[in-house]
Amino acid sequence: MQLQKITFIPKAVIEFIEEEVTALFAASEAHYDYKCQQASQVGGLLWGIRNCLENGKAEVSLLWSEVDLLAKIAEQLSLTHRNNPALVARLQYNADNSFSAILRKLNEEYSRINEAA
Repeated sequence: MQLQKITFIPKAVIEFIEEEVTALFAASEAHYDYKCQQASQVGGLLWGIRNCLENGKAEVSLLWSEVDLLAKIAEQLSLTHRNNPALVARLQYNADNSFSAILRKLNEEYSRINEAA
């Protein structure tokens, strides 16, 4: 055995408000993809985030794959929450804090850290 390289995997610390978690739950439950549906079931990612809610907020540390799953779930929001376009826009299109923006920042940080190593 020979160690080839050590890589560092960044995590994003994201603060959710209860409205967002509730919306993502509904989107997860209505999603066509079973993996996305599992997120809102007992033991799923959204279940865990909801359990972290305290005073209407939850701060969680998420890996790229977890943020990616939430981004996929959030795609369903335009159907489940079409009556709340501000919420949909905040989670899907916000330039700094949408899931896609967070994924981009995680990719940049992964490259920065691991290219320097």
